[in-house]
Amino acid sequence: MRAGRPTRAPPAAYPPRGLSSAKGRDRISSGLANLQVSTYKRAAYLAIRDMIVELEIPPGARLVENDLATRLNVSKTPIREAIALLEADGLVDVAPYRGATVRW
Repeated sequence: MRAGRPTRAPPAAYPPRGLSSAKGRDRISSGLANLQVSTYKRAAYLAIRDMIVELEIPPGARLVENDLATRLNVSKTPIREAIALLEADGLVDVAPYRGATVRW
């Protein structure tokens, strides 16, 4: 070791990522109407699915990632992943370079 240079603890001494604080879990529950879920993707999926089923988002409407991310207080990535799950469920049609729309 060089003189004057601080030493770092080995990686095992650091807490695992995501477990060092509860802030992430607080954001999920506060941003998505107090849903108790394990991931942002799952929370976004459930919230958007409920909006579609309850006709809060009508059939034929476009799903805009920015609008949904702002509305659910998450980033666009979990929204994009949730839309892929909704497409697999048959609730949404996704067209490349066109976006997603709610099925009729």
